[in-house]
Amino acid sequence: MEEENCKGCGACCMGSMKGRTPLTKEDIDRLTKHFPLGYFMRQGWLDQKPNGDCIFLTKNKECAIYEIRPQFCRNYPERLCQEAIRLANKMVLK
Repeated sequence: MEEENCKGCGACCMGSMKGRTPLTKEDIDRLTKHFPLGYFMRQGWLDQKPNGDCIFLTKNKECAIYEIRPQFCRNYPERLCQEAIRLANKMVLK
């Protein structure tokens, strides 16, 4: 997704998407410069918190690793972003 389309809401990183973030070799190389491998990865995927949120999503719904985030996150399509916002709003209304 292009930067100017990002709303910065964090909905795409929340458990509402019930998806996993695949990691490329380049992602792993970049992240292991800052964190031990077992801290952020499980079987080639970015690990999640028990509620399904990304482990790097802060309490303020911001990406703690924005500058080094995985390629999947960098390319997140806007159509999925809109779906993430819809699902996150639905979870809040429950």
